[in-house]
Amino acid sequence: MSEEGAVELDLTACAGVLSEAGYDVQTGGAVIGRRDRGDYVREIVVDAGGRVRLTETLLTMPPRGRRFQRAGFEFRFLHEEREITTVIWTVRSAQALRESLSVVEDLLATGPAAGAG
Repeated sequence: MSEEGAVELDLTACAGVLSEAGYDVQTGGAVIGRRDRGDYVREIVVDAGGRVRLTETLLTMPPRGRRFQRAGFEFRFLHEEREITTVIWTVRSAQALRESLSVVEDLLATGPAAGAG
């Protein structure tokens, strides 16, 4: 830590935590992890200051498609309904990221955030 209360995370260790949790990981000025499970996608960003943002995009219904022909053109429409949840928190170490990620993934799976304000 450089200043009182300031955090500088080991982004390499954080990348390892996300990789172990099943995320595809990219590193740079921050660590970005993405996990695609078909009915949902989770993207997580961790910066060196310990700020974490996880965004889950959930496909709430199967996609519906239609085709139209008009004026000699064929158009294909795909309608998808998605629910997006964003969770933001702060960690002070890679171990804290590991522990908090497990908790937030459990919370997302059980859906307690519905109606939260």
